[in-house]
Amino acid sequence: MTQSDLLAEIIAAALGCYKDFDNPDFHFVAREMQTSPLRSVLPELNALAARVKEDTEPNSDVSFGYIIANGTELLSLRLSMVGPYAALRRIASDPPFDAIGSREDCRTDLELNVYDIVARRATILDRSTLQSRLKINLTNIEAAETTVYNALFTDSLSGL
Repeated sequence: MTQSDLLAEIIAAALGCYKDFDNPDFHFVAREMQTSPLRSVLPELNALAARVKEDTEPNSDVSFGYIIANGTELLSLRLSMVGPYAALRRIASDPPFDAIGSREDCRTDLELNVYDIVARRATILDRSTLQSRLKINLTNIEAAETTVYNALFTDSLSGL
C-alpha cells in the first residue's frame, strides 16, 4: 500500500469515528473503552516483558497507551480506538520520538517481538505517516497543526 493510499484509509477511518472534522464527535471513545479487540495483545505482551503498564489518559486519548519495560529497555505502544492502527516507539531515546514503523527499524529482540505481535492485529505507522497533517478540530491543539498521530492516538502535545 502506498503512503497516499494509507493516508486515505486513515482519513476515512477517522471520519467514520469523528463524523465531522470541524465539530468532532467523541462518543466512539466510550464504546471502544469497553470493546476494543486490539487489547487482545496484552497477554502476549505480558509474557514478553517484565512490566506492561497502562498509560491511557481518558480525557485526551483516543487510544490505549502502554509502557512496556524489560530491564532498561522502555517502549511506548499506542493502539488507536479510531481503527486498527498502532504507534510503537522507544522511550528516552535520541531522537525523542523514535518511531518503530517497520521490522527493519527494530534493534532488539523485545522491539521485534512487540512489533510482530502488534502487526498481526494493526498497521504500525512510521514516523512520516504519524507526522502527516490531518486538519481536525481537537481540544488541545490547533486544527492547522493536527497530525495523524493526534487524530488517531491523542491530542496531547507530548509524544511527537
